[in-house]
Amino acid sequence: MEASKEVDQQQVQPTEEGKKQYAVIEKTAEQRKAEKEEKKKQAAEKKAAKAAAKQQPKKEESAEFVKDPNDPCANKFGDLELCRSQMTLEEAKSRVYVAIKDISDAHEGQTIRIRGRLHNSRAKGKVCFIVAREAFATVQCVMSVCDTTSKGMVTYGGRIPRESIIEIVAKVVKPSNPIDGCSCQHELHMEEVWTVNKSMPVLPFQLEDASRQVLDQKAEAEAGNNNAVEESKEKMPYVYQDTRLNNRIIDLRVPAN
Repeated sequence: MEASKEVDQQQVQPTEEGKKQYAVIEKTAEQRKAEKEEKKKQAAEKKAAKAAAKQQPKKEESAEFVKDPNDPCANKFGDLELCRSQMTLEEAKSRVYVAIKDISDAHEGQTIRIRGRLHNSRAKGKVCFIVAREAFATVQCVMSVCDTTSKGMVTYGGRIPRESIIEIVAKVVKPSNPIDGCSCQHELHMEEVWTVNKSMPVLPFQLEDASRQVLDQKAEAEAGNNNAVEESKEKMPYVYQDTRLNNRIIDLRVPAN
């Protein structure tokens, strides 16, 4: 019996060669694990770099505009300071505002001053288009780089956030083609553009999304509150009712309200 036990113990104990083979196998497994972790790390870094590169243009677009004091048109654009009721009576009388809904053929060729909200804007290259809104009336305003308009002025116009209150001095022009999407069929060639009150760079929802008709209200109600704005099957975003109520001050600007 004692002899058989000694034989079993000898069989159980690994040899030196077996220990070396096991060490090689264990080392190979650790290397594979380390290589796998390294690949995961590299993939995560690549994904983060790609996401950062994708967000960079958006950050540049939403970045705060820094006005150059040496701009030749520095006195024609920018953010207006708080008035604090310090304007003189003569200055107040000299500023005559024309309502957007009242712009007509009688103003053609004249330089007028309007005040409203920035409904939409787009700037590309040396041209900037702004749609100003007052109540439910909208008008298209345009400016381009020329002798009287600098590149900085055009860039500033494209950086103003939506729903900001703006003041524009412009010349009324009657275009040959109809203007789609605006109630006023006259175009304003901007000479000055000022921001009276700047809104947030990113709004909870866009007015055009909230203005869109929702045919399946039951599906909207059952969608939940996880996402404020979600795209439907037709790739058209719609705004949930809770989002409207939580941001009622913006929702009241929708024409349907």
